Amino acid sequence: MAVASRPLQWLCSLLLLVGVASALKFELVAHTGGESHRKERCIRNFVNRDTMVAVKSVVSGFKGDGMMVNIHIRDALGNEYGRPRDVVGENRVVFTSHSDAAFDVCYENLFSGCTFFLRYWSRRRKKKC
Repeated sequence: MAVASRPLQWLCSLLLLVGVASALKFELVAHTGGESHRKERCIRNFVNRDTMVAVKSVVSGFKGDGMMVNIHIRDALGNEYGRPRDVVGENRVVFTSHSDAAFDVCYENLFSGCTFFLRYWSRRRKKKC
């Protein structure tokens, strides 16, 4: 019986590791115009007072691809803890909470208009992007 439980134990450990290592992944639809709280996608979590919080975001894309991802970190009491703009690649924001509160990490994807490729082709054609 001990030999049969060994593969089962290994499989359960592997499944537990995969569950813990997974991250939250979602797509952000780009919108035109200015920044808007209504068009943000937010993740909310409760944090106790004097707790160090680390927010790590990985955003695909590159500078000049026509999209601009902004991150807004705030608590339910109205305090702002970070507002990185035009995030590309890995971004980390670390802060200590001032009080027991729910925190929102909000993402917004703005369509910035002209992409690198459109600028390149518009220069070749001598037209404005």
